[in-house]
Amino acid sequence: MSKMTKTEINRGIQEVFEKCLDLIYLYEPPGCYNRVPEGAVETDISEYMDNRFADIRTAIRTILKATKMSLKVLCRL
Repeated sequence: MSKMTKTEINRGIQEVFEKCLDLIYLYEPPGCYNRVPEGAVETDISEYMDNRFADIRTAIRTILKATKMSLKVLCRL
């Protein structure tokens, strides 16, 4: 696996934060996380959320593997 450049690392971290914010923005007081967003492939909210969290974990793993960075260091960024 090739080493990531600083720009690629920054893009990866930005992608993780955007994915997390997307999940946070789904929370609306009356519906909470009870509805699948319009246009989503999944029909069940649990499946939808599981898939979004899996996407986030995959993005984090990619950064950690490519940079040999520890999770502790990544969290400080």
